[in-house]
Amino acid sequence: MNGLNVKHEVKDHDSQDESELWLAIQNGDHTSFRVFYMAYTDILYNYGMKICNNDDIVRDCIQDIFEYLWKNKEKVEIQSSIKLYLLTSVKRAIIKKLKDDDKSSDLSNNKAFELSVESRIINEEAENHKKHLLSKALQQLTKKQREIIFLRYQENLSYEEISLIMSLNRNSMYKLLHAAIKRIKQSVVLILIGILTNLSL
Repeated sequence: MNGLNVKHEVKDHDSQDESELWLAIQNGDHTSFRVFYMAYTDILYNYGMKICNNDDIVRDCIQDIFEYLWKNKEKVEIQSSIKLYLLTSVKRAIIKKLKDDDKSSDLSNNKAFELSVESRIINEEAENHKKHLLSKALQQLTKKQREIIFLRYQENLSYEEISLIMSLNRNSMYKLLHAAIKRIKQSVVLILIGILTNLSL
């Protein structure tokens, strides 16, 4: 397999397309596997970099996952969507790699979740100024809050998928998301007040 390239455009597949693509891969179709690889590497890389912010580790883990899938294509059964399976796999792989390398014994203290959420959280067509405000607001969130915002609003995952990836029950997931959104709104208001105060001086 060629080295990881994160510049490919991500392509969305519905569940039927995913199933047909995976079936072709299980039948040994190299072209389908290349389509599969190119469609999901960007998503996995972006998500992986939010977990550990180490380019080498993220690339290695993604590469390992795709190599494993190709070698074991006839045995691997993907019960959920391919996207959910891959996101869950890359998260587990990175956490295991970090522990194996003794680079992080406690992910809760890892400050690597520097999430970049699309402007749609405030307004789909937000201007650069609003993005700047949002970026500052995100810095006020906890690691878990930034993770759930990323999964919900940038990757557009369902509540069920987020619950599985983050190992949260539905009630805890809703509370975490609600708290994150509430904190973003409060932070934006405080930032705007600070800007207006400075302008009036």
